[in-house]
Amino acid sequence: MIIFGTRSKTLTGSSTKANCHNCGSTQTVSLVFAVKYFHIFWIPMFPYSKVGASQCSHCKQVLYNNEMPDGLKTVYEQEKSRAKTPWVYRTGLILIGLFMAFVIGVVVFGGASKADIETPIVNDVYQVKDGNRNYALYKVIAVNGDTVTVVKHNEVARKASQLDQLMKNEADNYSKNETKFTKSELEQMISDRKLIDVEKAEK
Repeated sequence: MIIFGTRSKTLTGSSTKANCHNCGSTQTVSLVFAVKYFHIFWIPMFPYSKVGASQCSHCKQVLYNNEMPDGLKTVYEQEKSRAKTPWVYRTGLILIGLFMAFVIGVVVFGGASKADIETPIVNDVYQVKDGNRNYALYKVIAVNGDTVTVVKHNEVARKASQLDQLMKNEADNYSKNETKFTKSELEQMISDRKLIDVEKAEK
């Protein structure tokens, strides 16, 4: 199964006419252009070449760029520069660019930030990567200066995406064992990507 390769597609033809050097007829030569592009799974990734040819409607002679007389070649180059390649032939690059922008946005702007822990309040919930495989919830039950006291949820999740559902379905299922974190410890957890998000409590 071929999943990548090259294709070509005819572009909108030029309306400019030229004289035919072969049969001598006037204004019978038309120019057509095609774009060659690379595709993956038939999705156009990027164009890599634009080619064209001339054809006389009278004698049917077809000439490629390297076969054209100088006068016709000049017209050909002018019209080739005007034949625009539609953006659809860059669809793959656009999709890749959007995906990269999304990833960068998630990495740079997503997750917990230091602003989230700057003013902790009771009932804030910290989403924490707990070990190598699990994710856990810690709820703030007290704030004393730069130190917060938290209790851990009795259940853990195997995926970070499951934590929101855990908060919703088992909102009160926290242990009685208390743990204390200083602000500097929380900041370090953010830097280490262990504190992945903060669900701020309603004031």
